[in-house]
Amino acid sequence: MAKVSADDRIGGERPGPGSPPCRSLSPRPSDQVVDLRAMIDRVRRLSRFDPTVFAEVRDDTSQTLAAILIAVIAVLLSAVGGWLWLIIDVDGLSAGRIAVREFLLGATFAFALWLGWVVIAHLTLTAVFNRGADRARLLRTMGYATLPAAATLLMVIPAVSFAVGLLSMMAWFAMSNAALESAVPDATRKEVLVANIAGFSLFAVIMSLLANAAGLAPGFFAQAADPSIYA
Repeated sequence: MAKVSADDRIGGERPGPGSPPCRSLSPRPSDQVVDLRAMIDRVRRLSRFDPTVFAEVRDDTSQTLAAILIAVIAVLLSAVGGWLWLIIDVDGLSAGRIAVREFLLGATFAFALWLGWVVIAHLTLTAVFNRGADRARLLRTMGYATLPAAATLLMVIPAVSFAVGLLSMMAWFAMSNAALESAVPDATRKEVLVANIAGFSLFAVIMSLLANAAGLAPGFFAQAADPSIYA
């Protein structure tokens, strides 16, 4: 009886000496995977303050793009919150002018400064505390940690708008702290806190200056904007 090789059993042909090597059908670890169901499940768990999400994405190199998408969505929802608050709370403003400064410019600057937050936290941990902090790990965990920023969408409720904005920023900071602890487990809690404060300070100070001077004020920072800029 003729022997059947593994290649014959799966319907493939054995490559000849000059044939290119067969490629594996399974995705490589570096391939980016955006699984909406998995993303929604992680967001749901994070909304219940489940820190195991950070451990899941920390070493999964395929989740870098998904983490960035979470950050982009959270910042955009934050911009919607600031836009709606300005329209409802302040009379006589141009909705179109607010939209340009909130979405096109404000959200762009907020996302760029969030990346600066990640970079400063990384530099603080590596250069100041001499910890082996991997930038991709920080990006993945802190990307998911931007989730509380989306809560500033509720600033549309006038009576609690300031409280909602402030609490969302506090929750964002706290969740980022948990993300850093997961990404750099050999760092102490004090070192993580200092790194997080350094990055957040850059983000908050520059966003406040941009809000006051140019009205580039997504989310909570709309409270610091000069309304005459949008008239």
